[in-house]
Amino acid sequence: EDALKIRPDYTEPRYTLGLVYLRLGRIDDAVTQYRAVLQLNPEYVEAHNNLGIAYARLGRMEEAAAEFKTALKLAPGNSEARKNYELLKKIINK
Repeated sequence: EDALKIRPDYTEPRYTLGLVYLRLGRIDDAVTQYRAVLQLNPEYVEAHNNLGIAYARLGRMEEAAAEFKTALKLAPGNSEARKNYELLKKIINK
């Protein structure tokens, strides 16, 4: 949080803070950080993937799927995004 006070336009501290919030169960806060990262860098694949995870935890499955798809469009070989998208499809189709 201190790093963001100095450089609010720096994506790495925002992304890391999103990870911390996600792990602490502060999902809404994680969403806020990942969305801010993506405003600064719309091609940040890991932020799309983790935003998808956060949306899934909030039960926002369509938005989660869209984030995983975007991650895969940007990086088709990203195994983490692929795994998350396939898992989400199984959950949705139950």
